[in-house]
Amino acid sequence: MAGKVAFYKCLRSQYEALGSVNPDALYFLIDSKQIYRGEVELTENLIFVSTWVEILNPVPGKFYINTNTGEMRACSEDGMRVVVPPISSSASDFSSVTKRDWLASIGAIKDFVESKIADLDIINNIDFNNSTGSLKVQYEDRVKNVQLKGVAHDPQYSSSSAIIRIPVYGKDDLVIDLPKSNLIKSVRFEPDYPLPDPPGGHGPAIVFTIDQYGVESEMVVPAASLLPPYIGGETNTVKISVDGETYTVSAEVKISDALNNLLAADDHGLYVDGSELAVKNRNIALGEIILSDGNGGFIRSETYISDTELKEHYLATGDIVAQAIQAAVTSAKSELEAKIQGIETRLGTPVEDEVIVGGASNNFVSSGTVIGGSTIASNPLATTLATEAAVAAALPKWAPLDTP
Repeated sequence: MAGKVAFYKCLRSQYEALGSVNPDALYFLIDSKQIYRGEVELTENLIFVSTWVEILNPVPGKFYINTNTGEMRACSEDGMRVVVPPISSSASDFSSVTKRDWLASIGAIKDFVESKIADLDIINNIDFNNSTGSLKVQYEDRVKNVQLKGVAHDPQYSSSSAIIRIPVYGKDDLVIDLPKSNLIKSVRFEPDYPLPDPPGGHGPAIVFTIDQYGVESEMVVPAASLLPPYIGGETNTVKISVDGETYTVSAEVKISDALNNLLAADDHGLYVDGSELAVKNRNIALGEIILSDGNGGFIRSETYISDTELKEHYLATGDIVAQAIQAAVTSAKSELEAKIQGIETRLGTPVEDEVIVGGASNNFVSSGTVIGGSTIASNPLATTLATEAAVAAALPKWAPLDTP
């Protein structure tokens, strides 16, 4: 029985976060355009070797880097080509005829310059700034600054973007872009596609569009043995169907025919059919409030919304309640003003310091007396009440009683 291969489509960050991967599964990294079989990358186009002789059958479209010399070569249909020459780290190589086309490392240049300067027997010190590529030469009592130009240094390679960046003093960085999109342009699944084996056969396939130096070609991978035997199924709410010829999966939502179910479907999707509510509750009056029965249905409340008046079995709107409150306040104010007016009418014109007492029927009446001042008048009146001060002043020998 043929083995099965699982396919996964994800971002590179999601693949790296997996920790452990299925060694027999294919992982398509859609953002970095890489394909892995387990942990082995199938789209890697950068190969490291220790010697060139170990490359027996170079593959067109691949880049090879010699880890001992730093040299990089590209393989095309015409053979191997040097992209980056070897890098020498020894000053002695400057005199080598066979290494005239090599690149010199910073250390080799520094050693060569120091050796030449040392022959002059006048150099006190040499300082080199790697970040700027500048030499500071001190000799006798003078200082000479030398700026290196056109010298490559500190090459960097990004495995995620497949880009080699080589900084060059005094010039723009040398960037060698090895995008994997130049190797695999696209990948698609075809349910029925001509297969290379057997000739004239058809079946499901994964089709890779390969771009090699602007020339596109297709690589067809038969996928019949890779596809799991999907079958349909259903639950209480949904039914899944699988077309065995086109490998198309479709879903159908089940809609209950229960009495109070308002869910329906048309060409645009699912919706709540408000017309069903009216059909199932024909006796509902205009403005009546409808309540849920707790079982997916509705019941009448026999309570209504009123926007005209306050009455039993009606919930008034805010403006009706506000009008009722205003009417009650106006009535109470009028009643209070009428009572005040009645009191003023019964008392007549008020007299200064007049004493008002309670009368019959909860009314107020004038007592006919007034409150006197601090002394008793020379002609005392029976209608004037004497104050304590007036009484004390009228008694010549009055004194407070001794307290026991």
